[in-house]
Amino acid sequence: MKKPENLTDSEILHGIILGGPDLERCLGYLYRQHYSVLEHYVQTNSGDQDDAADIIQECFLVFVRMVEDRKFRGESSIKSVLYAICRNL
Repeated sequence: MKKPENLTDSEILHGIILGGPDLERCLGYLYRQHYSVLEHYVQTNSGDQDDAADIIQECFLVFVRMVEDRKFRGESSIKSVLYAICRNL
């Protein structure tokens, strides 16, 4: 049985910047770690499952752009930033 992968915030940021397979691996990890919590957040704020899927996808796109543009400096956790982006969307 394969052990679940654990990535640190700095490993995630580095993987996103590298792109390619590293980006896919990091995004997959972020989805597994945060999707259900973000989905619950959207649904408790008058959204349905489809709204949640759309907002979460946009949230991850915004986050990746922030990292690639060097606008995310790591002053807060990735989890906190994802929540903030989701809340603003």
